[in-house]
This record gives sequence, structure tokens and C-alpha cells, in this order.
Amino acid sequence: MVPAGLFLGEVPGALQSVGIATIVAGVVTLSIDRRWLGVPYSYWAAALPLGVAAVRGITHPITKLGLAWWPSPFAATLIGYTMSGVVVASVARARGGWPAKYPRAALAWFACVGTCNVLGVLALYAALARGPVILVSPLVATYPLVTLTFSAILFHSARINAALIAGVALTVVGVILLVAA
Repeated sequence: MVPAGLFLGEVPGALQSVGIATIVAGVVTLSIDRRWLGVPYSYWAAALPLGVAAVRGITHPITKLGLAWWPSPFAATLIGYTMSGVVVASVARARGGWPAKYPRAALAWFACVGTCNVLGVLALYAALARGPVILVSPLVATYPLVTLTFSAILFHSARINAALIAGVALTVVGVILLVAA
């Protein structure tokens, strides 16, 4: 939220700050169970998502500034994914595996996941074009709830435990506080 305050003058109020902190606590609580899907991981592995979160904390205000200059979430998504697609295709081609090396099922899953990701980014950019970063970014941070829900429905892999219940409850309460402010 610091970049949003510095670049855009968006400073959260007291209730919004409590809501943001509660969302962060909920998302962290969701990652306490180190055996998620039966695969344990080291606590130091949390450095990667924390680093990504820091980068995202900077990119949302920069995206908001870009959308103020050219207010088209569709164009921003198209440009971003076109460049991303060129990079992915170039790397795959350079490694000698595009497209013949990959099975059709893998390419179909890649296309489905890519489509879902594009729609998610388009929704994010549309929200940033219309709303403040201090509201949009914390709401986007609740994506583990959606992932957990789909995991439970599609793969029947979610194990209900105290950390899961606490994480979901904290995240939902944080969203309520953030939106109600």
C-alpha cells in the first residue's frame, strides 16, 4: 500500500488499514499448513510468494498510472499477454520443443489455464481502471479462497483443519472491513 500512497496519494483510513492487515493475516494463516496436498515444504520457500507480493505491490499502482494515461484494460491485457506469448513461444521454440514435443492434452490445459489467467488479469485491470488501488489490491489478494474452493470442488483435495478455518474467517472479515470502510 506504500506505493499507492506515494504514487497516487491513496492512503487507507483506519478501518481500511485494519481490513488490509486482517486479509494479510488470513492469507498467511492459509499457508501455515506445510503439508498442503500432502507435500511438505520449507518455511524459507515462503520467500518466493512474499517477493512476488512485493513486486505486485509496486505493479498495481504503476498499472493504475498507465490506465490513467490510456484507460483501456483490454488493450493493457492484450499488450501484456501478446508479449508474454511471444516470450513463451520463443523459449519453447529455442529449446526445440514447440509444438510437436508437447502432448495435445498438455497444450489444451495450457490454453485453458492461460485463458483463465487472461480473464483474471482483464478483471484486475478493469477494477484498477475504475477503483482505488487500496481497495482493489487487497481484494485481489483473496485469490487463495477461490483456489481453495476450486481445489475442494474439482480435486477433493482440501483438508479442513483449524488453520484453514481461521485463514478463511480472517480473510472474509478483512474483506468486509475493507469494503465497509
